[in-house]
Amino acid sequence: MATTKATIKDLARQIQNKSARARIKVLLDALCDAYDAMVVGSAGFLTADTAGRAVMATGYFIAATVLDKFGVGSIDATAATSIIAANAIDESKLARRVAAQALSGAGAINTTAITTLFTSTDAAQALTLADGSFAGQRKRIIHIADGGSGVITQTTGAKLTASITTITFTNIWDWVELEWSGSLWNVVGRYGVTIA
Repeated sequence: MATTKATIKDLARQIQNKSARARIKVLLDALCDAYDAMVVGSAGFLTADTAGRAVMATGYFIAATVLDKFGVGSIDATAATSIIAANAIDESKLARRVAAQALSGAGAINTTAITTLFTSTDAAQALTLADGSFAGQRKRIIHIADGGSGVITQTTGAKLTASITTITFTNIWDWVELEWSGSLWNVVGRYGVTIA
């Protein structure tokens, strides 16, 4: 059933003197007919090409402008797959669901987990932190056992905001929270750590 002014007037006439239940049935039947017409293409809405792709016909929408991201007038599996892949959420963006990293002594602070639980085993242990995966990524480092101290150093240890040279963890429960800007780690929260 093509949706035209005449069809809408005809529907209005059909339901004019009917009960509420009968009106709903007439409208639902009309909607089902319209849906069937769109799916099979008899009203010029959607048809299938030789590869089985849904192809937008003319008459309701102009294919090239509505579906130009997928190729003129069609949605194919390759285009759909590339769009899904480009917008997928990878593990690093789900860092809050990853168990905390346990780091004992000098070493690399990972960017997979949002939290690293650091145990110092000697004085001034070098801690490194790689670039973040995406702007807005957070990283929290907590000094949970004090056997010395740990130091994150600008440039050699991590890309920190220009005003920061070092972040030092000396006492138990010292912590810092960092946020990746896309090019640098910025301090967004801290307790006890020495920032120089």
